[in-house]
Amino acid sequence: MIRVIRDADTNATKKALKKFLSSRKVESLYIKGDYTILRYRKYPEREEVDIEFKGQIAARYYGQYTDLNWFDSSITQNATRHSINGLLRRQIINDLKQSLNYFGVNIEKRNIKKIIWN
Repeated sequence: MIRVIRDADTNATKKALKKFLSSRKVESLYIKGDYTILRYRKYPEREEVDIEFKGQIAARYYGQYTDLNWFDSSITQNATRHSINGLLRRQIINDLKQSLNYFGVNIEKRNIKKIIWN
């Protein structure tokens, strides 16, 4: 069983992430809003984060392939969580990687484990 590393460095990184990355604004062609890092975990072979997103996504919906429409979190009733989380991961990963590199955290797209969308 893989255990989370809990030492002084990891605890200091958690505190620094909560203090300095409490809310990050992100805006691209497909998303606009803010995200917050909720939790950070370090394992011997990887590091993981959970994020909360507050904002809107742009998508084509119900066969309307002409324009992108902006949706808030109410679209989760009709769209799959897998597709929405994939879109959010793809759009947030570059800004998240850049922000976390300041604290010595190396993250990949698959290591954004939980996404809460409000």
